[in-house]
Amino acid sequence: MATRGKGNSKAKASWEAREGAVRVRAVLEKAEDCEACGVWMPFAALEVFGTRARVPVRGTLNGFAFRSSLSPMGGRHILPVNRQMREGAGVQAGDAVEVVLERDDGPRTVTLPPDL
Repeated sequence: MATRGKGNSKAKASWEAREGAVRVRAVLEKAEDCEACGVWMPFAALEVFGTRARVPVRGTLNGFAFRSSLSPMGGRHILPVNRQMREGAGVQAGDAVEVVLERDDGPRTVTLPPDL
């Protein structure tokens, strides 16, 4: 079990890698100055995903499916958790969560509305 080096929580986070996926148990943390929430990764992305840069991922947050990216911030990586993810997973800042991640190298396309 690894302890967090970032964020406000003194809680411990744990993780395990198995069969191409990473399972993280941690606390959903809220930024002090806004409504943004995220989960700090308790592992080195370089060791797990082979990069220190942004990592596209897909997975589940307490069973709610999502596609997102792990973002490097202050020498660590964080999974941003938007309102849709929080509501879908039934969680709020301060809750213990389980995140299952795998690298998502699939294409990411956005369909623009005709008026743009």
